[in-house]
Amino acid sequence: MVAHATQMLGAARLQYYCTAFRITELVDGIPESHQPILDAVESTLTGVADRERTLPRRPLLLPQLLRALNDPASTREALAAIILQDPVLAADVLRMANSPLYRVAPEPVDSLDRAILLLGIEGLKSVVAASIMQPVFRTPKGQFDAFAPTLWELAMRTATAAGIYATRTGTADPATAQLLGLLSALGPLAVFRAATEVYREHPQRVPRAEVIVRLIETLADGTSSVIASHWQMPETFVLALYESRGTGHLQDLSPLGRALEAGRSCALLSLAPPGNQRSILANKAAMAMGIGTTVFDAIWSALNAATGNAN
Repeated sequence: MVAHATQMLGAARLQYYCTAFRITELVDGIPESHQPILDAVESTLTGVADRERTLPRRPLLLPQLLRALNDPASTREALAAIILQDPVLAADVLRMANSPLYRVAPEPVDSLDRAILLLGIEGLKSVVAASIMQPVFRTPKGQFDAFAPTLWELAMRTATAAGIYATRTGTADPATAQLLGLLSALGPLAVFRAATEVYREHPQRVPRAEVIVRLIETLADGTSSVIASHWQMPETFVLALYESRGTGHLQDLSPLGRALEAGRSCALLSLAPPGNQRSILANKAAMAMGIGTTVFDAIWSALNAATGNAN
């Protein structure tokens, strides 16, 4: 059963990469002429002197968000104080309050105070985290323009699934698990940026998706934990990012690590082409990973609702 889950996750990951790089299949093997690209990216991401230049900068409002997440007595007023510092964030809060998920009256929500009241503490934490993190995922135009938005979609799905897993199992604070789901995409993003930069320095070589995928598979998880440490995130975040490898194995992980691993696994499975067969196979894979049916059903319903699927 565990082998079956690993196989399904592998297939889902392959489908995700094909979507992200807009290709029909990944070519096996790396051309020898591209080995210098692999070496240069690995050297860049593991060299301490290069980190300040290559790692994404911490969003300015992230420390305040962390304080709000870690304060059990956090109030709507405290979160509103964060929101009012950023017009884009305030617009995101209003947009979410006017979504079918929260809007309860025909009249549009045009007041930030009313939006904050409608969303509630947990809804606010989710919107604030996503809005603060999304600008980090912007990348310059290039050959693989679909990568960043596809990665962001996976990050949002991971955050949603990790938050629901944390809520249903009581393993961690849901809002913290959601933020961690977003942070888990920073490693792949940093690897992608480093790889495209190295390719620009070697114009005689056409960027190849399989080279970047190999780098993401080998370097991304470690890079995520390095970024969390570089951003002075809590040690529990750094540990969870380090130990969660996207393989679906939940055993012997920290509470946050389990929430993240379950979230990443379910998010990947949800990106496969829709259909009843997908739901059945994903349910079997989740059970093999140790995710109970009730928890999986809640996660699966939320992930499908995000894209309008009914499977």
